[in-house]
Order: sequence, then structure tokens, then C-alpha cells
Amino acid sequence: AVQGSVMLGARVAISADGDVVLGGGQSAPQTSASVWVFWLNKLGEWQSGIPLGFPGSYANSGFGSSLALSAHGDLALVGAPQLQNAQGAVYAYRGDRSKTPPDWSAPPTQLPAPNDLPEATGFGAAIALSANGATALIGNFGTVWAYTANDAGTWIQSKPLFGSITGGFVPSIAINAAGTLALLPSWDDNYGTQAWIYARSGDGTWAA
Repeated sequence: AVQGSVMLGARVAISADGDVVLGGGQSAPQTSASVWVFWLNKLGEWQSGIPLGFPGSYANSGFGSSLALSAHGDLALVGAPQLQNAQGAVYAYRGDRSKTPPDWSAPPTQLPAPNDLPEATGFGAAIALSANGATALIGNFGTVWAYTANDAGTWIQSKPLFGSITGGFVPSIAINAAGTLALLPSWDDNYGTQAWIYARSGDGTWAA
């Protein structure tokens, strides 16, 4: 169950069938779980949230500041953009919906940080996930990287990354269900905004 003052609902995501909801919150200071999984039982009743365990210290991590859920509702990506002095991190959680209640106790997998990740830029500030959970976009305050998951569930950074655009990307990104189109807003030095559409080709590369 959710405990304490955590501003639950600061971030939300829902499965395609509407039976699983991921809810994120923030507490000040952040000292406890801040992401929960809620599910709808066969009677149409929403059940209390299952907390997603964080493998590190919640303090000053920003865990739950961004999140995404696969269409089936069995894969969640959660960002912790303030972790390690704002270098940031993203964690993948897998749940078993065949069990009652759903089992989300498996330890999370940390996505590998990009080789060219600058320091203190908040990796994981924005996350988007394709319907099948196999393609993810991870952003910080300036750049967006694409990741793919293989059949073993291992996350691999795709090449090339989305390069920085003047002013940088806004930390709000979206991807279509098929994982082939990405929408990336950006702003310039005068806070003018524009949106970039990237398409993924058959060889896995992305281009605007």
C-alpha cells in the first residue's frame, strides 16, 4: 500500500487493455518507494499498489520522475535522473500477470548508460516505450538515445544516437506502438519550440 506523503500520480502510465496502471510519486525528502503497480481484478476492482523496489538509495535519486509501461502491462521502465550526482539511470522491471496478485518481485535490470553520456545531465529524465516493450527512447536534458531489447531481455544501445539539436531536446518524448517513429520536441535559446520526427529504417538506424 502507498504510505506517507508522496504526491502519487505525478507520473502515470497504463497498459493497452487498461487493467494495469503504473503510478509514480515524489516525496520530500525521497526516502521510500515512489513507483507502484495497480491492477484491476476479475470483479473490476482496483487493487492496492505493489511497490517497485529500488536497488539503491532513494535519497536524491529522482526515482520515478519518468516511467513507461508496455502495452501488455508486464514491462516497466523507470528513470532515476538524479542518481549519482545527476548522471542518472534507468531500470527495467518485469511483472508476471499470470499470478494473483501480479508478481513484480524480480530484481530490476539497469539499462547500460550510453558510452558518450555527459556527466550530470540527468539520463532517464524522459522515457518512451514501444507497445511490445522491445524499443525504448531514453532522454536527458539535451539528447535522446534509442535502445532495443533482445529475446533474452538484454538492453542494447542502438546506433546512431539522436544527436543534440540547438537548445537541446525537451525532456518529453514519445514513440509509436510499432517503435518505428519518434516525436522529440526541442527548444532554442529564446525558448522557441519545435518538434522533430525521427523514423527507424529496416537496419535499425534513425533519421529525422
